[in-house]
Parts: sequence; C-alpha cells; structure tokens
Amino acid sequence: MHNFHSLTQRHLLHVHVNHGESDKICMVSNQVKAYDRVFIAGEAALRRHRAALMELDESKLVAVGRPQLDLNPAPVLPPSPHRTILYAPTWEGENASNNYTSVDVLGPAIVEKALAVPDVRIVYKPHPRVATSRQPSVAAAHREIVRLLSPEHVVLEQGDILAVFPGCDLMITDVSSVGLDFLYLRPDQPMFIADRYDDRERLHADAPVSSCADVIDSATIGLLTRTLAQRLEHDEYREARTAVRRLYFGDLAPGESTARFLAAIDDTVRTRDSYLSVSTPMEVPA
Repeated sequence: MHNFHSLTQRHLLHVHVNHGESDKICMVSNQVKAYDRVFIAGEAALRRHRAALMELDESKLVAVGRPQLDLNPAPVLPPSPHRTILYAPTWEGENASNNYTSVDVLGPAIVEKALAVPDVRIVYKPHPRVATSRQPSVAAAHREIVRLLSPEHVVLEQGDILAVFPGCDLMITDVSSVGLDFLYLRPDQPMFIADRYDDRERLHADAPVSSCADVIDSATIGLLTRTLAQRLEHDEYREARTAVRRLYFGDLAPGESTARFLAAIDDTVRTRDSYLSVSTPMEVPA
C-alpha cells in the first residue's frame, strides 16, 4: 500500500524490486503494471510473468540477477566432521494459495529419515515465521522437529539463512526463495524439494528447480533415508542444476549481479533525467 502511495510522485520513474527470486504464486501480480520498470532475476521470472499476466508490457522487465546474494555473510555453523544436511522449510503464507510449507505435512518424517542417514549432522533452519506460527498443525510439527534433534544437531530459528549455506553438503527445502538462493550460491550441492500437495505435474510446471532435485512427497518419503545417502555419495542432478541455474539467473557468478543491478539503476536515472530536461511545467488556467 505504501509503495502505491509513492506513485503519486509524477516526476520519478518507479521501479519494482521484489524480495528475491521465488516460484511462489505471490511473486507475480497485476500490481507490477503500475511501475515503469520491474527488476527480475532472469529468464524464469520473465516466463513466470508472461504465463500469469495478460497484456503485460514485457519491455518493463529488466533482468538484474540476484544482487541480494552478493553480501556474503560470515558462516555461522561450527565445523563438523560429519556431513551436514540442511532442512530449511518455508512458512504457511498469508493464505491457502500461498502455502508451500512442508513442516506440518512432512516435516517430522523428513527429520526422522534424515537422522537415520549414517554420519550426518542435521541443521534445521525454518523460515522465522514457522517458530511463531499460529496454525496449530505447523506449531505442533515444529515442536516435534525440535524435540527430535539432539544437541549434536543444530536448530536455528532466527538468523541469516545465507550464513548457513557454506557449511552444508545437501539441502532439503520447499518451493521458496531459499531453494533458489542455494541453487545460485551452491550449485555443486544436491537439493531436495518437498511437495505438500503431492502433485508432481503441478510442481514441475510451477517450479522448474524441481526438475534438478529429488522430490519429497507421500510416494518418496519412505525411501528418503536411502535417497539422501545416495545423493551424498553420488550427485545425480549436478549437471542438470547448472542448466536450471542458468534459466533462473543467467550466467552470473556471485558478485556480478550487483554490478548489473547498479547499471540498471544508473540507466533508470539517466532516462528519468532526460525526460525532465525536455519537460515543461503544465500551465494552470487562470
């Protein structure tokens, strides 16, 4: 709402910058049509907008990569002689259509299966709003996951998820920005995507990253311990992740998105200044 208040300023160019890159349904709405430019990560975001919106002026979409991931925070996980499996689920969202969390449907089972893998450390780093969820099923599942994890494992209810990535050998997550952040920064590490809806066709259509990851649902949860152990030894999807990373972010390496973002800002400023230099004040009738 406050963003839309700013649109009353007529001598500015208005740029929409989302919170990151994600396949969630909330990432695209007709509200972007109100802005002069819409910064997106790459080709996948362009396709997402094209599929969801009618009569969108695609010339407004400017690919800038993922500059938020160039911050490179200091790692927070203590060193471990064990291989580390990160479970980083999202929260339930503001409404049913935006609910992608695996916590209440698969969470405890995921953790139990991961704990059965030999020689591993489990790191549980949920979305911060999972720990404070008012949805009884999510709150109960979260408590059960925490109970399952002994002190040799790690529970992080707050903090920067990017600072957790460096110490992880494999990630389990949901449809969310976190999975794509991991793909951008750690494309050499295997990923698992949990699907609370048990709809593989829908998942692959809505979240291309699922094509280069193992999917966890009711059909595969029983074999999860074995599959996790296999991926830690043999990363079957590594080559596919390289191609999918390019779909989402182009060929940008960490550090290069910031340069592209700043160049896009500079271009916007120059364009705005050029408009102002030729504009004349509107005459007000007497």
